[in-house]
Amino acid sequence: MSPTLPLILASERTAEADLAVYACSLKHMGILNDALAAPKEAWDAWCPKGVTALVAAIRARWAEGVAALLDAGADPARLCKSGESALSAALANKDLPTAQRLVSAGADLQAGIGAPLALACAEVADRFVPNAQDWVSFCLDLIRQGAHPDSLTASGIPALVIATKPGMEGIAMALVEAGANVNATEPAEGKTALHFLCDTRVGKEETNAQFGLALFLQENGADLQAKSRLGLYPAYLSRWNESAAGSRAIQMKAERDELLELARAARPAPEGSAETPGVSGPALASPISARKKTRL
Repeated sequence: MSPTLPLILASERTAEADLAVYACSLKHMGILNDALAAPKEAWDAWCPKGVTALVAAIRARWAEGVAALLDAGADPARLCKSGESALSAALANKDLPTAQRLVSAGADLQAGIGAPLALACAEVADRFVPNAQDWVSFCLDLIRQGAHPDSLTASGIPALVIATKPGMEGIAMALVEAGANVNATEPAEGKTALHFLCDTRVGKEETNAQFGLALFLQENGADLQAKSRLGLYPAYLSRWNESAAGSRAIQMKAERDELLELARAARPAPEGSAETPGVSGPALASPISARKKTRL
């Protein structure tokens, strides 16, 4: 074999990939078919700009081209030179049907600029995204298929922190059940999920679900004393933002714990104890007054 042949082949591969990307940018099926006539290794590679044809078709919102490339064997897990994946490109376009098809075709659920699960959660958090319930189902499917529960966006925001938004409580609970770190923080202010629940006011119709999520996070180890970059912790936020669902949950848990202590103290003293059976100091305290004295 000639020593220059590998270089020639490499040049041909780049040329074929460039042709496929060009066809996708024009949404021209005829040119794309010409590119796909070459071996898969030729067109399913980076073009000179470091982009794959599949990502180019997704960016162009060309569903027909995406289908043709996948049917021809394009690798849905191949990354662009920048690190962008086909799945992350589809999520950035809010293109749920393409994202679902890529997952079915074997897209990597962990790779890309920003993990796909975190990116999908960010789309659900967008109040203007169409078919929000379909996006919720997609996020839950990603979790069931093994997407990492501590997935981060490109800017480092954990999926769980994003999922504190109203309407995403089911996703947040699924993330925790899958092993997400309940005390993970976002990079800007160092807040945890519980910080956001204690610092966000929601409508009456959304309060109960947010309230339940805050209790769920506490039961699964959320730290009431976790400090943000400003030195604020959830228990502190709950005192001056009492209308937030997370604040109510913290207060309720504190009251419940205190009432449980009162109930334990009201148990009869063991036989042989010097105390009068069935009577003890704490047992005489009023649960109502105890609740009023509760402070965090």
